[in-house]
Amino acid sequence: MNDLYKFKLKDTLPSSIANDANVQALAEVVTLRLMALMPFVDRLTILSHLNELSTPILDELAWHLHVDFYDEAVAREQKIKLILSSIAWHRRKGTVGLVEEAIGELYSDCEVVENWDYDGGKPYHFKLQMSGYMMTPNIRERVLRILEFVKNKRSWLDGIEYVHAINSGGVYVGGIATAAGSAVAEPSLKIATGPQTQQIYIGGIVTVHQFIHI
Repeated sequence: MNDLYKFKLKDTLPSSIANDANVQALAEVVTLRLMALMPFVDRLTILSHLNELSTPILDELAWHLHVDFYDEAVAREQKIKLILSSIAWHRRKGTVGLVEEAIGELYSDCEVVENWDYDGGKPYHFKLQMSGYMMTPNIRERVLRILEFVKNKRSWLDGIEYVHAINSGGVYVGGIATAAGSAVAEPSLKIATGPQTQQIYIGGIVTVHQFIHI
């Protein structure tokens, strides 16, 4: 295999013209011009050099690669991540895995809940369970736009649910039980009272809840 940086065109000339002085001179000139272009060869491997491209070029490349839910307003790092993922995502369109991965890139961890896993679910329907912060209207609009691109067309979204783990730091319950009574004894009856024992039953319920208004 030839090393492009050591390439000499005259070494590849056919024997019928290899000894012609004019052809050899021309080959030397062409070789020099080719060597001048060598620093630009690496740029042909676009995906491995995205960090070196300007933001306008990234936007044009995203159009060229048909990154469906590309947004010029997002951060540069996110643009690069979307471009790198676009080819693989096109191969997996319509799958649960892609829905979860694509929304996760923009928002947070996401899980698709199939219709048979919740009450009232109808065939070809599903829900999204989010574990991140509450979405702003702008983020929600972008999430729904991404969803429309990556889900299969026969499936319908029933709703978005937010699932949060509540860390209350512990629940402490305390109480006190008392028993009181009175006995009146006339002196003439000579009634003696000893310690009284009885069973005391205590019950309770502790509820920890959080309201999220959507």
